[in-house]
Amino acid sequence: MPSSQRVEVYRNLHKDCFSVRALNGRQKGKVIDRVKSITLKEVTFTVQPAGRKRVLKEKRKNVHAFIRGIPTEEPLDESYEVKYDPYLNETFVMKKPTWTKESLDFLTTEVYQRQLYRVDGTLAPPNPKQKYTDVIIKQAQKVHLSFGEDGHSIIKALP
Repeated sequence: MPSSQRVEVYRNLHKDCFSVRALNGRQKGKVIDRVKSITLKEVTFTVQPAGRKRVLKEKRKNVHAFIRGIPTEEPLDESYEVKYDPYLNETFVMKKPTWTKESLDFLTTEVYQRQLYRVDGTLAPPNPKQKYTDVIIKQAQKVHLSFGEDGHSIIKALP
């Protein structure tokens, strides 16, 4: 895979791996690799609303959520857990047990503007006295995707 090759990665439910599809170049639109783990840089998180709507209607998963970026060998030291569940969220969300005033300031001003949601899914204004567990994430510097021992996918991101 060329080092500048932009790709999109999604969970392949049939092969129990991540499929890597080229977004540019000669192989654009084709799956160019299947991996158990991968690290990407210059990342965007994408959920196609029509695909999610179909999941909710049919109660059956389909490929509609992607993590797009450039494959890299650079390590991911500091990170936050990211999840996507079409039944619970419209987007990818970052998970963290508690948000301090400093981390809220960092997330809302230094990374990019986001809306914060409470655990119950209601919109909440930034408030350092409250504990938030889910924050919408649309882009990140780096992301690492892998599988845990239980077979569930693990997504770690550096915003």
